[in-house]
This record gives sequence, structure tokens and C-alpha cells, in this order.
Amino acid sequence: MPPRAVAVFWTGARAESTHPKPGRFTNDIRQIRNTVSMSLRIMAKAPLTVFGGVIKAFVVNGKLAAVFLVTVPVLIGFLSWVLKSPGGVPEH
Repeated sequence: MPPRAVAVFWTGARAESTHPKPGRFTNDIRQIRNTVSMSLRIMAKAPLTVFGGVIKAFVVNGKLAAVFLVTVPVLIGFLSWVLKSPGGVPEH
């Protein structure tokens, strides 16, 4: 494109960008991206936190570690039961 055509193109693009719909689409996409990345981060950190807590419990106190070793499988079983139940997470 000649330089003048490029200048007209860019000024036209700037004038059209004040329309509210592209801004809304951009905000929606940004919100979805942030939600997905936050969910993935939580799903990655939660098991590591549990295992780190069990290891730290072994370092601090053996009886505390025994409580953790009994509680963690019970919690995992309860969570899997809730997620598999019909009233758990709705499926589409």
C-alpha cells in the first residue's frame, strides 16, 4: 500500500475502535482466559499443597502425620463421591 493509503487505513481503524462491541468481546475473552488460567493453576497447586502438608507433618510430628494419612484419602473419596453423584457438577 502507498503511505497515504496506510495512513487513511490506520486512522479509520482508530475511529472504528470506539464501537462498544469489540471492547465487550475483548473483555469477555479476557475474562474467560483469566478464569481458565486461574482454574488450571488451582488444579495444579492443590495436590502439591496436600502432599507438601503431609511431608511437613512427618517432619513436625509423627502423630500429626498419621492423622493426615487417614484424613487425606477420606477427603479424596468424599470429593470423588460428590462429583460423581447426580446432584454434583451439572453436565451439559
